[in-house]
Amino acid sequence: MACPKVILILVLVSTFHVASAREYTFGDLWGGDIELPAFPFGVKNLVANISVRVNETVVVRIYSTDDVTLTLTVGKIRERKVVGNNKTVSVVASEDVLTINISIVNTKDHPVVVFGNSTITIYPLKAETGSIMLSREMARMLDRKFDLS
Repeated sequence: MACPKVILILVLVSTFHVASAREYTFGDLWGGDIELPAFPFGVKNLVANISVRVNETVVVRIYSTDDVTLTLTVGKIRERKVVGNNKTVSVVASEDVLTINISIVNTKDHPVVVFGNSTITIYPLKAETGSIMLSREMARMLDRKFDLS
């Protein structure tokens, strides 16, 4: 009677799916470095056709020659932050969306380059850790059906 136990364990284990983060570079999405002229003309609006599910976290990491003001919009959620080299802006999606909007503004009196290795990373909702709950009736039925004793 070991075979039904093994099958039951395999079925339970196969229902747990661990999703991994998805990462995209600015170079892959928009063809390389993004050059922003000096203020007031240094504005770039970017649209990434990346689907994001509810409660996933979107993190944008910027590599640049100087500080820029970055606005990250995912659905109805918007986050604006002044970021410099190797800094991040993140948002948790409140709904399923198909696009991510990024607005980058250079407020400096000199040109700024946002490098193509800057990234957008989508982190999935973390699964809750815990055990599977069975009612007494379900446990008895499994015990009888598969002779788990």
